[in-house]
Amino acid sequence: MRLNEVAQHTWDVTVGLDPAATVDATTAGLMLTLLSDQLSFMLALTAQPDALSEPTEVAAGDWTLVVDQSARLVPAGTDPLATFTGTTESFYRLLGGRLAERHTPAGTAVTGSVTLDDLRRVFPGF
Repeated sequence: MRLNEVAQHTWDVTVGLDPAATVDATTAGLMLTLLSDQLSFMLALTAQPDALSEPTEVAAGDWTLVVDQSARLVPAGTDPLATFTGTTESFYRLLGGRLAERHTPAGTAVTGSVTLDDLRRVFPGF
């Protein structure tokens, strides 16, 4: 849990000085693994699934983000309803509520049943 706090809060400080700041890719990948397992409760606590009008599943690399009564990250499955295109780092920041439009890398998008803005509402951050 502390690694998550360090990664996200370090980005919070760094982006104030460098608008193109990112979270280390290795750290982001490790955090996604932890958010799908030992830290899965964090997504359930921070997500606002009611921001969506209906449940969805979003493919994101090795993962599928499931948003229904809660939110959880599971290993990639088949037939997602939407697809996140972007870096592991940007997906991790999205889940932490840190992918505002001004801090979104070029080429980052969501296609399918939801939009990137929809997912930003599900994960508004603090």
